[in-house]
Amino acid sequence: MLSIMASIVLICAAMYVYWSDYKLPYVEGVQGRYFIPLLLPFMLVLIPKKSKYKINNNILYSCINILTLQ
Repeated sequence: MLSIMASIVLICAAMYVYWSDYKLPYVEGVQGRYFIPLLLPFMLVLIPKKSKYKINNNILYSCINILTLQ
């Protein structure tokens, strides 16, 4: 969860530095598409620890790799 929050802060900081005008009180130029890659890790954090279905870790990692590469 900490890495997801750090990614959000870094995305906003990068857009503030490179896109926003000097000394604006808000971040200009941040769009929702920048946060799409963070949806999968965020959803994985929300999965309950005790699940009804047992998923093999190899299958889970394969799905994550396939979705990341697309």
